[in-house]
Amino acid sequence: MNEVLLRATSESCMLQKMAVELDISFRILHVMPSFSNGTGGTLLFEFNVPDVKMEQILSYLQKNNYYLDIEVEKSARNCYLVLVRATQSCGCAALSISGCFLSGCECCKDGAYINLFAGTNGSLVKFIDALEERGYTVEILKKRTLNINDELTCRQREVLRTAFQLGYFDVPKRISLKELSDIVGVSPSSVDEIIKRAEKKILSHYLLR
Repeated sequence: MNEVLLRATSESCMLQKMAVELDISFRILHVMPSFSNGTGGTLLFEFNVPDVKMEQILSYLQKNNYYLDIEVEKSARNCYLVLVRATQSCGCAALSISGCFLSGCECCKDGAYINLFAGTNGSLVKFIDALEERGYTVEILKKRTLNINDELTCRQREVLRTAFQLGYFDVPKRISLKELSDIVGVSPSSVDEIIKRAEKKILSHYLLR
């Protein structure tokens, strides 16, 4: 599994145009390709802007036939989640073609900074090729191989596996910390520390930094 950071730019990209014309940056949190007709998809945006600027953004989206079925939710002060269905989306198509997973995307005036999880180099090449075929210039900014088993200690893997199998991570828990500690043979405080250190390593791979 590879974690990759790309920068994709295109003067014809509607998202880049919006960032330039409205002088904003924003995030794409999720992308769902459309499988009914092979084009377009559903996108979830996050805008951290004042109310007045958000009105400008919605006006921009609504007057463009590229975006349909716009839903808006204010999640916090100056933070908006906007769900849209797009009639066309190179990003959606590229993800569908390649099999890559979107970890996050920051759109700004100089392009889209795309975080991806790619299972193989082949899937990454497919994603880049799909964007370039649609007129994007793509630059790989960062790439690293994820292998969490190399970073977790044997003890951490053993405790996590036991905890998972016995339902410690279920909601509600099927086993208490004390019961788990008795099984793995260390104190509850030690088990808690082992689990938290292992969780921190795992989360560091999958959360945006």
